Amino acid sequence: MSFSRRHVDAGGAFAGVISASVPLGYLEQKLKGIDAGKLGAVALRDRESRLLVRNPPSENPAANAIGNTLISPALQAELQRASDRGTVRSQVTADQRERITSYQRLSVVPLLVLVAQASDDYLADWRREARVVILASTGFLLLYAAGLLALLRAQTRTRQARRRVDLLASAFERVGESLVVTDGQYQIIEVNAAFERLTGYRAAEWARAGVLHNACAYSTEGIEVWFARGLRLGERQLDHGELIDVQVLTEAELDARAGRGEVTDAKTLIGLLWLQKWRSGAWRLQWVAET
Repeated sequence: MSFSRRHVDAGGAFAGVISASVPLGYLEQKLKGIDAGKLGAVALRDRESRLLVRNPPSENPAANAIGNTLISPALQAELQRASDRGTVRSQVTADQRERITSYQRLSVVPLLVLVAQASDDYLADWRREARVVILASTGFLLLYAAGLLALLRAQTRTRQARRRVDLLASAFERVGESLVVTDGQYQIIEVNAAFERLTGYRAAEWARAGVLHNACAYSTEGIEVWFARGLRLGERQLDHGELIDVQVLTEAELDARAGRGEVTDAKTLIGLLWLQKWRSGAWRLQWVAET
């Protein structure tokens, strides 16, 4: 690129022309020292917007040709305002990159310096931070949703368990059969109202003998066999028309009746067997106090 200037003497008369040539490669090396971003560009153009040098080269080969005037319509309209400097946002460029371009007209030489920065470059940090915030927010929302779902499920299970407990408690109190509730060590925790209502007795101590399976060939039903001592007779409260004959017999009397074939109830006979084995010391019973 050549620069020429008219030279005059001290009297103002024409004294010749001063010319200087600057290799475009030298100018290109100077432009490489300017960082406009990964997708940005720095260029020198003449006053007619013809390209002299550009760094880095454009992805569009035509935009790298020396002397081309491929500039965006927005920048072209801004340069026609004949302003010495300015900034314009160009959505359509020669290499299809959205950029913000700042320009400066040099006063000492008829050149135009343009520095263009791509939106993808100057928004990269913001977009990176936005992605981090979005991911963090999404993670928080997912954790919150998972926690809320777990809480709702727990509340649902709690309500269902409470309904089952209430149902069982209601059945325990209202069922017509006498029921005895024990813990894992067979210590009595609770008896229902029907137990005392049907028998009229309460016991100070209880002992679990075992389980009687009266029809194990076709049924898994088990009947618990319990012994009680320290009985206290109370008042029975039978339903209207209900008849339960409670007979109090000694062990000897019950044994005699069984021997005569007057007692045929399997549960009673098993209970008598347990009682006799326990009294003889052959079988053991673990007595616990009613709590």
